[in-house]
This record gives sequence, C-alpha cells and structure tokens, in this order.
Amino acid sequence: MERGTTYEAFCDNCGCEIKSADQIFNSCKFAKLIGNTSNCLCKRCFKYQEAEFERLDSENRREGTRKLKELEYKFRRITSKW
Repeated sequence: MERGTTYEAFCDNCGCEIKSADQIFNSCKFAKLIGNTSNCLCKRCFKYQEAEFERLDSENRREGTRKLKELEYKFRRITSKW
C-alpha cells in the first residue's frame, strides 16, 4: 500500500469515506490487500473504540477485584467459625 493511493473504503462505524492508506486502521489495512473491506475504521473511530475498550477493561478489572475481595471476606468468615 503506497501513500497517496486512493481506495474506495468506508468506515464501518461512522460511514465516512477512507481516502488513503494512511486513514485505514485495524484489520482493514491488511484485509484491503486481499480485497476484503470488512472491519474498516477511520482513525477517529479506531481511537474511540480503542479508548472504549480500555475503559471497559479497567471497569471489569475493578469489578473482578471487588468480587474477589467479597469472596475472600466470606471465606475468612466461614473458616473463622471452625
């Protein structure tokens, strides 16, 4: 993929036209080489989805830590009664 080459691709998220190889992100960058345009994202949508994934990952880790502490507390209560 050479810089400045025009491609007919559209962002699957927002629908904007992706006009050059520099704007193609995610798997689309490589899929475009074999003629598959699925999962194309423009730079803005890619960055947004990347940030959203990191936010959800962080929330899931906090929730997992909270649940683990609850289980540890319950386990300590049960074992202290023995």
